[in-house]
Amino acid sequence: MRTQHGGRGISLRDRSQTASWWVLSLFSGTFFGACMTFVHYLEHPGNWTRAIVLGLIQGVFFGSVMGPLVVRQRRRMVSAIGSMPASDLRVASKAVMRGPVPIDPDIRRAALWLAANQLNGFSRFRWLGLILFAMLTAGSVVIALTSSGWWWLGVVAMFFMLAFFLLMPIHLRHRIEMLNLETSE
Repeated sequence: MRTQHGGRGISLRDRSQTASWWVLSLFSGTFFGACMTFVHYLEHPGNWTRAIVLGLIQGVFFGSVMGPLVVRQRRRMVSAIGSMPASDLRVASKAVMRGPVPIDPDIRRAALWLAANQLNGFSRFRWLGLILFAMLTAGSVVIALTSSGWWWLGVVAMFFMLAFFLLMPIHLRHRIEMLNLETSE
């Protein structure tokens, strides 16, 4: 879909950058609640009522926390890097994870701030996250051994979350170093 300016239409990602807290709460809570409904149904097959009620409760809780949290993070980002066009913000976000260092100094500074902010988030909760994901991985192993074999999927998921939590700060430090090297040259 093309707009009159020749660009593509507004994507869901762009809309999420400007959505209000209640829209984000509704969207994230619905998705999380639906996923949890499915998980609860797998735990107790044939009991849709229980699964739907638990998924609804968890979805409402998750959405009520995530909507305001995302808006607060977005507000902090805008105050730090200023108002940027969505396309530039996408380039900066991509530069945090992979790809070439942006040539535009404003986009490079935005990417540097985004990477440093993510690293700060990982650093603040480093031990809590490591302990939490290690315990969840161990708990999933115990449940998989004593209960249903479906829990081995949970073991794999928790292991990947633990690995992500361990490796992401290393990756972010490397990207920050790359962004800083390009800035100093």
